[in-house]
Amino acid sequence: PVYALIFSWILVQLILIIGKLNAVAPYVAMFFLLSYTIVNVACLALTSASAPNFRPTFKYYSWHTALLGAVSCVGVMFYTAPTAAGVSIGVMTVLYVLLALFGPTTSWGEVSQALIYHQV
Repeated sequence: PVYALIFSWILVQLILIIGKLNAVAPYVAMFFLLSYTIVNVACLALTSASAPNFRPTFKYYSWHTALLGAVSCVGVMFYTAPTAAGVSIGVMTVLYVLLALFGPTTSWGEVSQALIYHQV
């Protein structure tokens, strides 16, 4: 976390020195929308896998609302700033691939394993 903190501090200082905060705002909004999209996709995957440890308590939750939330977030991303949406999805994909290749191994399962088990 120390390197991430230093990197974030340097990035913020560079943006403040340049003085164009409005140039960064669409990308910040896209990453927030991407985080909401990923949460909805994770909920949808856990519902599809019938994971026994996933018990949402939200009264109006169903797989329909998770799918609607994910599609709505992606739609809003491309409606408001298509270029920033494409760049942020590209950055997220690169980060995901790097984490999948070089990330630490874990002892717990993944949603993909639960989906395969559920289909068998």
